[in-house]
Amino acid sequence: MASTARVVAIAAALAARGPGRQSAAAAADALATSGLDPALATSGLAFQSLRPDAAADLYTRSPDAASEFTLGPGADGTLASYAVARTGKRRGVAFFGNMRPANCAGATELSLQYRVAEPQSVYGFAHLRVVLLEGSHCEEDAEADACDAWPGDELEQYFSFHPGVLDDTSGLWKELRIPLCGDESPESPFWRLDAFGAAGDGMLDPTYLRGYQIQVVGSNPTSKKAMSDVTGSIEFKDLACVGADLLGNALRLPSWDEAEEHLEIGGLRRKLPLGAMIDLDVEEEALRVEWAAVPAVPPRAVAVTHKLPPDARYLVAGTSASIAYDVGAATFNFAVLDDPAAVPEDVEAGQGQISGDGMDLRRSVAGTGKGRLVYEMTPGEDVEGFRITFPLAPESGKLVVSDLRTSTDDAAAGAPRCSASEARPECARVEDVVFDVLPSTRTIVYGHRDCCERCLADATCLFFMVEGGADSGARQDPACHLFPELENVRAAEAGEAGVFRAFWISAAERRGALCDACDCQDGSVDCSNRDLKTLPFAGDDRYERLDLRGNPNLALLASNAGPADLASVKLPSSVAHLAPDAFPRVGELVPATNAKRSNVISTSDAFYAHKCCGRGEARGGLAFCDYEPHAPGVDATIASDAKYSDSTLAQTLTENSDHWGEAAETLELCAEFCAFTEVCAAFTYSEPKSKSLVIKPVCSLHSQTTEIEASSARKQAFYAGLPPRTRAADGASVVATPTRVDAARDGDVYYEA
Repeated sequence: MASTARVVAIAAALAARGPGRQSAAAAADALATSGLDPALATSGLAFQSLRPDAAADLYTRSPDAASEFTLGPGADGTLASYAVARTGKRRGVAFFGNMRPANCAGATELSLQYRVAEPQSVYGFAHLRVVLLEGSHCEEDAEADACDAWPGDELEQYFSFHPGVLDDTSGLWKELRIPLCGDESPESPFWRLDAFGAAGDGMLDPTYLRGYQIQVVGSNPTSKKAMSDVTGSIEFKDLACVGADLLGNALRLPSWDEAEEHLEIGGLRRKLPLGAMIDLDVEEEALRVEWAAVPAVPPRAVAVTHKLPPDARYLVAGTSASIAYDVGAATFNFAVLDDPAAVPEDVEAGQGQISGDGMDLRRSVAGTGKGRLVYEMTPGEDVEGFRITFPLAPESGKLVVSDLRTSTDDAAAGAPRCSASEARPECARVEDVVFDVLPSTRTIVYGHRDCCERCLADATCLFFMVEGGADSGARQDPACHLFPELENVRAAEAGEAGVFRAFWISAAERRGALCDACDCQDGSVDCSNRDLKTLPFAGDDRYERLDLRGNPNLALLASNAGPADLASVKLPSSVAHLAPDAFPRVGELVPATNAKRSNVISTSDAFYAHKCCGRGEARGGLAFCDYEPHAPGVDATIASDAKYSDSTLAQTLTENSDHWGEAAETLELCAEFCAFTEVCAAFTYSEPKSKSLVIKPVCSLHSQTTEIEASSARKQAFYAGLPPRTRAADGASVVATPTRVDAARDGDVYYEA
């Protein structure tokens, strides 16, 4: 797929498959003509078939008046034409969807078939989102009605982001495969955003899907000048949960209260006499039925039916369905609802069968005693549900059926891949650095989860950087930046390490072989003046000397980038970051005479590129940067539930201040601003105890210290603090306690804690 998994082409023959039965031969022909891997003919639950006539059953909505979706019939599915506004106070959004309950417990992925009929008119402006509406928090009370209301504002909403889909020009049917897991982390395939829907428990539970939205969302407006809308159209077909054994989910729910939404009881055409009893329940992943004192004459039967809505179906790739049973002396019948063929108008109830709405009674199978019943099926056929029927005979009895599953090759699909893809070995992390974004050739907003795959798919990409994502605290949309070369690599500032995560492609295929790119002779490798952008791969070969001078675009030499056991390496002047283990066990690292500042120095009077570098470990004659980022407010003393008198107030800062409004963002930034503001002898910081639209954080600077006043408010928290300047005037001092003192080779003395 384009963003979170993979994209596979689906031929029109497969995309045009209707909701009816399909023969194995027809399925094979469709796969053969499309070039689609037959293994992808998988099992699952297509809980919304977006057929050409489905538009009348769908809802549309546009939060901004200027954007809209128009739905109509396409060649093979529902055609959605969109217009997204480019001007206004916020980004344009249009979406459609439906309230469609689905039990997808055990599914590993969500599948959406689509074909871009008309690419968006402005490349890269808008992106596609698939949103799942989940109702695990809904209860059987008045709230339940709200949970069923479009557009699902009372449901937990989980978003997946798919940049690039709307720019597709191939005209082919394709498929999004999204791992079916989600939480409050931006790294998750489905991300719960705080600003939308109910909070719930913050974990996507596929058992309780209530509906979905398909959204087209524009970029944030960058100009107030009126511009034409961005338009395009995309055709959709099946929206499905993918996974084996979904057919039996209705029997795996924890209670009858939850199962009755999916099961229907029928067949009792005659009332039970006084004193007779029948009890049905779903517990411990089984349907349990018990009856007593039911007369044998006239015969009575019960049917438990699970049937999907008309435009939904189970996709079964296996050759059979089977169900475990323990019915004692009773008899029961099982059939899948897979054939709308005519059935006899009247069937003797005592045989455990009833005439029904579409059940192929000629294919039902019966069982008695204890065992597993097998129902033969045609691979690739579509199933609407199942029916279990049984006579209430003998007069008293019990029936337990469970573990309804299908035989399918993809049963071992396992758990969904929920983590981001950066763990691939060819995408190697470069710790604690940030790449200059300007040289990036492409930025993909919401491409943060599969940035590694995107870089590997681009033959020119050698480096990439993920911006935002898990635990970053970033305010901007997460993004993926791709680089064919680097101009600058710098140490990450305080707080940036979580926002920016830098990587390089270490795969030999992308880097090329060392001796193909350079001149290798007699143990020496001459790579000088080769316009290298990354260091070629040396493999297990051993060399004595390596010359990298004259490569102005070689800015990064990452961990294990070069050969081991070199006697000497002549570095390029352009290197901005040299990892200490870039050349394992190197003898000498020789910097260029005109070398730019970097994370290494060769003499005691040299400067590192970053002011927060201290002298660290020495390798090959160079001292590496021991980076200790400055933490704002670290040298201030702070008291909670306290404030200084307003009579000494010199300046008040809020987020709306013309200058230095950021000082009000956090307590630490307020303390830092006070530290470098000469007039500030003390500060007070206040913030709301919970999210508030009325109470805003305030940083107050005081010209002199007074007695601290206790302050405890129900909705506000107060802090009083002193900057280092005031503390020093009061006699505070700095104490250093080194654990070891070493003499460096150049005569300097430095401390090592």
